[in-house]
Amino acid sequence: MLAKATLSPDEARSLTDKIKARSEELWHLLLEAYEGGAHTALGYSSWGAYFEAEYGGSKSRAYQLIDAGRVARAIEGQSKNLDSIPNDLVARELSPLAKEDAKTAGRVLDDLVEEHGDKITGSHARKAVEGVFEATEIRKELPPKTRAVIEGDQDSSMPRNPAQMRHLKNIADKRGDEKAAETAERVANGEFKSTFDAYPEAKTETKEKAKLSPPASPSEKAQKNFDSIVQRLHELAAGIDHAGGLHKVMRTWPEKNQRIFISEYRALGDRVLRQVQDYARRKV
Repeated sequence: MLAKATLSPDEARSLTDKIKARSEELWHLLLEAYEGGAHTALGYSSWGAYFEAEYGGSKSRAYQLIDAGRVARAIEGQSKNLDSIPNDLVARELSPLAKEDAKTAGRVLDDLVEEHGDKITGSHARKAVEGVFEATEIRKELPPKTRAVIEGDQDSSMPRNPAQMRHLKNIADKRGDEKAAETAERVANGEFKSTFDAYPEAKTETKEKAKLSPPASPSEKAQKNFDSIVQRLHELAAGIDHAGGLHKVMRTWPEKNQRIFISEYRALGDRVLRQVQDYARRKV
């Protein structure tokens, strides 16, 4: 049974925010102690041993909090939401990016706060960081004018969004550098929130492309289905041959497992046979 709350929602929120702020302060203090050699000064053999004895935490936890402190220090002044990092897990997920580009890491934190508010999780942070690295690689493939606009964008989240980077590359490939740069510029100057809003013509192009590529006829679908079944049967046969006698292996299994295996493959064989017969009837 849950204990009855004695705090009002506003009081609980205020207290939670204070704890978060103190957590960040704790990371800074621990990092200062680590870099100042507090563990050595007090006669401990390692930072982990010091943390374990002085604070009751595990050795792995000791280094996790140091990583969080490094991230907080790296993005200090780069984010307006530094006190919104909810826990050290989120900070540690930002670590790979903070080591390479603290400014971008700070902006990623701002993006996360804007999207998730006070409900940021480690998973959110990890996905955002992976997205930045992916967007960076795609950006290298953009033509010069478009890339220049992206690199000069100081406000929007577009440069950190891999989907928008892919979209710009697609526009550049189909409509040229000028059109892609124009689309990026409209997002960078705040006219639109994303490249997808700035270039709605892409939807029309997609529909026109679909018209040029009519769906396969029923007979073509049946042929592909039949071919895939035959290919799979060949693969199964090759796999069984490669196993060097599946029945020998099955003898070592419990009887129950043997029955399940045989039943499943008999059912598979029956399904394949029915599909082959059905296709043959349609061909006739």
